[in-house]
Amino acid sequence: MIPKLQAAGADVTTILSGRPADKFKDIDALPNPQFRQGLTIDQGDGGMSFIGTSLNIAQQTPTLVRDVMNMDMSGYDLVITDFEPISAWAAKRAGVPSIGVAHHFAFQHDVPKAGKYSPFMMFMNNIVPVDTPLGLHYDKFDQPILPPIIDETKLANLSGGEVDPHKVLVYMDFEDQGKLANMLREHPSHDFYIYATSNEADIDDGNIHLRRRSREGFQRDFASSSGLITNAGFTGTSEGLHLGKKMLVKPTMGQKEQESNALALEDLGYASTMTSLNAEKVAQWLQEDKSVKITYPDTAQAITDWIAEGSWDDAHALSDELWRTTTYDHS
Repeated sequence: MIPKLQAAGADVTTILSGRPADKFKDIDALPNPQFRQGLTIDQGDGGMSFIGTSLNIAQQTPTLVRDVMNMDMSGYDLVITDFEPISAWAAKRAGVPSIGVAHHFAFQHDVPKAGKYSPFMMFMNNIVPVDTPLGLHYDKFDQPILPPIIDETKLANLSGGEVDPHKVLVYMDFEDQGKLANMLREHPSHDFYIYATSNEADIDDGNIHLRRRSREGFQRDFASSSGLITNAGFTGTSEGLHLGKKMLVKPTMGQKEQESNALALEDLGYASTMTSLNAEKVAQWLQEDKSVKITYPDTAQAITDWIAEGSWDDAHALSDELWRTTTYDHS
């Protein structure tokens, strides 16, 4: 959304938190970037550690409160947050209007939710207070939520090329990569291109192709793959739907958001799911020949125009118009 806001004449400052500064991508492209510690999730082998995350929050909250109180909000007309807590609380403290644009805000509505609505999820839904929440999701679910924001610049070269029906892109960064590769070796009919931050070199071993972190390489293999095996993160699965890729998702353990994403994808018929690394489930999925291509509209531009109009109290019309222009191709 940032370049669209700038094109509309907005003077933008970017607040980033939740990870070290060197872990953020494309910092040079962000206007006036400022870094804060924020809150971090403790990721373990294949899942989130509830205890570790709770300890992180307990340890980091005093710094978060101090950052909120020290943030100078003079001169700002609006805060837009993608579930970043410091900017949201600073806006609330200073009386600056705030809009939340993120997948997590969709869970404030009646959308698929996995398991019980835990106290931790209730806490997460209240950790980022905003005046106007705009939740993003795969489907409208008869709620005033919006389609995913798709980075068309990133995906511009990912459609229209030749697709290899036996090539599968794999991105499951929080899984044990050795276990993952061994499971996929059991399916020699397909080539699996596995991207992970722990991969130190590009290695080809039979039908297993380990790849280092590379935006260009990832996009190239994404474009030519017929299928995607990934965790149930919202951005990657939304891009998979937009490109019409067959998907098999395994939610990261302990992350109710991802478990709910997997539930929604399965209920909608948009993807197959598995709860653990399961060779039989992979074999079954590889034999399937169905996918759905959803051409989502330019949600970021629509939100920018909506903000420029100044009518921030009602998202129903914005939601209705965006879903009216969403198209579906089932094959």
